[in-house]
Amino acid sequence: MNIFFDNPYISILKLKGSVVDLSVAAATCAVLGVWDYRVILVAVASVMIHSGCDILNDIYDREIDKVCKPNGAIASGRMPLRNAW
Repeated sequence: MNIFFDNPYISILKLKGSVVDLSVAAATCAVLGVWDYRVILVAVASVMIHSGCDILNDIYDREIDKVCKPNGAIASGRMPLRNAW
């Protein structure tokens, strides 16, 4: 893994999953024919919503993740629970 994603504050955002969100937003804008500032707003909003939901999932599932995903930012202890909130 590269240094960028080894940072727990970046890795908890799970930006790789946001690629799907961005492609859905781009496809929607293409179908609707909307290519102005709203594309940027939709892209930023979709990444923020996806990342926020992933962080909440990591917070509430931290005990399960210690077994299933031990390298996660919260489950591994690289990020304190207080900072995740």
